Amino acid sequence: MNVICITGGLTKDAEVSTTTSGTSMLKFSVANKTGYGEHEKVNYFNCVIWGKRAEGRLAEFLTKGTQVAVTGELDMRVYQKKDGDCGASLEVNVNNVDLIGSKGKQEEKPAAKPVPDDFDDSDLPF
Repeated sequence: MNVICITGGLTKDAEVSTTTSGTSMLKFSVANKTGYGEHEKVNYFNCVIWGKRAEGRLAEFLTKGTQVAVTGELDMRVYQKKDGDCGASLEVNVNNVDLIGSKGKQEEKPAAKPVPDDFDDSDLPF
């Protein structure tokens, strides 16, 4: 079984296009943050929805900064670069995408309370 589940924000607006054979595709990229503090890193996932599902109005809602939850199958694309070398990228063939928020809605949330200077994390159970 090949299943990946990711959540994150869109890095730019989704784009609808058509292959030379006439198949519709909806492409977007999701930035997924992991870790925290100095160990935080961001992974980027190229996502694509194929066929009739790509032709609907979903692209209108998949705009830069929108928070999504994506499930699908991971696929490796191998390609040849202009300099002759080979390259590879991972792509998610999307089975399901859920809109879980937007950039604008997140900014409306109240700010988190700052951590006090005298906070001791040694009392935490994890």
